[in-house]
Amino acid sequence: GLELITNKSGTPAITRMTLPALGGPRIGKVVLETEAARVSSSPCAVAGPYAFCMDPQGAITRTARGDATGKVVGRGRPGTRIAAASVTGTHAVVMYLVERRKDDGTVLEAYGSVDDAPPVRLSEDGSGATAVALAPRGSGALALLLDGRSAMTPLHARALAWKDGQLEVGADAVVFIGGGAEPHTSCALGTSSSGAAFALVPTAAETGFGMAAVRIGDPPAIDEKTVWSMYPNGLDPAPIAATTGASPIRVARVRPVEARPDSPRGVELGKLDENGAFTAYGMISTTGRATDLAVATDSAGAMWVYYTDSAGTWLERRACP
Repeated sequence: GLELITNKSGTPAITRMTLPALGGPRIGKVVLETEAARVSSSPCAVAGPYAFCMDPQGAITRTARGDATGKVVGRGRPGTRIAAASVTGTHAVVMYLVERRKDDGTVLEAYGSVDDAPPVRLSEDGSGATAVALAPRGSGALALLLDGRSAMTPLHARALAWKDGQLEVGADAVVFIGGGAEPHTSCALGTSSSGAAFALVPTAAETGFGMAAVRIGDPPAIDEKTVWSMYPNGLDPAPIAATTGASPIRVARVRPVEARPDSPRGVELGKLDENGAFTAYGMISTTGRATDLAVATDSAGAMWVYYTDSAGTWLERRACP
């Protein structure tokens, strides 16, 4: 089946759906049996049996599957996105952004918390983080930290592991440097069943704007190989999402439909090959501006796409090659 987990003021609201029968419709929007709850803008993050959700005040609650109450395990900047992944199969790490005051202003830093252990800072001294992503890799996890700046945008990657009762943080590697960040520059992390991992960053290139697919080695290395897939024009925000743990890596991204500055924006679906090259499946039908993407792959290999547009919030199932 499929579980749609949304954030209801810091509490996970779970909608369960049964997968279509074999031989049923291959493409279509899903009608929920009950009306979906009104939810908060910052999505929850899921790792194994746990859902992590941030409330409007920034408190991050860990809720175990089947439990009615959760436990606060961290506090981040309200409204920012969080990420989570399982480590060693039995522990879950949640990654979030914390605002710190410094002499020259404020900076966002990334922290990680596992179980009830004290949080660990994941940002290096002298660098911050404006967006994060996290995915399981082997018995540990791979963390991305995007440090959006006006002049340049470094992307950091580091391996995480659970060892001797604490979070072990691998060496920091600046795997990619993009152009100046827009206010809402984001990133996504896609992984395949073969263990390949790609950071996806919609950002300005030397000529134009596009999606940088940065292959992340194991362990991550400085200046990893990057393959570009260009957009007709730039946009901000540029929502993007990718699947984890299945091949091929499926991608959903919002991009301009045309090159003109006032072009409508649509949701494009596609896949990455093992080298990071993007192949588009095509655009799906949307109404107005699309936001808040999420994707997953089910046991039949079909792609589920969750998004919001001007007409509402939608969940679609697509059978893709």
